[in-house]
Amino acid sequence: MAVCLVNIMSFGFGEIPITTETSPEGGIGNFRPSFLNFSVGMGHTFSKNMCAGINVTYVNEAISNIRASALGFDAGVQYTAGKRDNFHIGISLRNVGTNLRFSGDGFSFNGTSPDFARELTTQSRSEKFSLPSQLNIATGYDFYLDEASATAGPEAAEKMPNHRLSTMASFISNAYNSDWIGVGAEYAYKEKFMLRAAYRYESNIGNKENTTTFYTGLSAGITLQTRFSSKESAPAIAIDYGYKPTRIAGGVHVIGLRLNIGASKSE
Repeated sequence: MAVCLVNIMSFGFGEIPITTETSPEGGIGNFRPSFLNFSVGMGHTFSKNMCAGINVTYVNEAISNIRASALGFDAGVQYTAGKRDNFHIGISLRNVGTNLRFSGDGFSFNGTSPDFARELTTQSRSEKFSLPSQLNIATGYDFYLDEASATAGPEAAEKMPNHRLSTMASFISNAYNSDWIGVGAEYAYKEKFMLRAAYRYESNIGNKENTTTFYTGLSAGITLQTRFSSKESAPAIAIDYGYKPTRIAGGVHVIGLRLNIGASKSE
């Protein structure tokens, strides 16, 4: 089975006052930065236990007189095993592609010829740089706490346990940041209520003076979801909430609303 996905992400940051060394207080106009990602991905299921996918993303960053663009490629593979596909392991590689280099009229300035006889418009060149590539290796295992009661009775083949405890561990290698090591766990009741917590470690995260992130490494979340009917493929709606404590600003709160159409209960 193959699946194709198209995604467009566009950010607009509004008007920002232009400031320069000679006009640090502004008053000389505004500029409007923009950020655009357009991606096309495809996934394929090779067997009941293995699937893989690839994604191509066009990246464009621009202001009125400077812009840069690049192509990034993502790829990943996932393997599952066990009676209820309890065991999961996956590897993904992200943002491997062409380099970014900013260019445009914003790099032009007025200069003079070598003999100082006339004024010239000079174009400087920015240094190119690569996309922030990332290697992710993760594994997880689902423990069904009431497996014994779920496998008893005439409908045991179709009956799912009510209580699930999922554990995971991951290693992420970043091109520009410190490498991350993460562990986490999620408890689910009838796949309608989920409670999760995780911790991400990176170099010097416990040292306030030398750390490169304002996150503490801890995070927690909760999900409430329900289906519109009892059918296996009925649409489902879910509300997600997540919280990451930080050293400043009182932490980060994330609230999401999801609508799943045509997914089975196990998905």
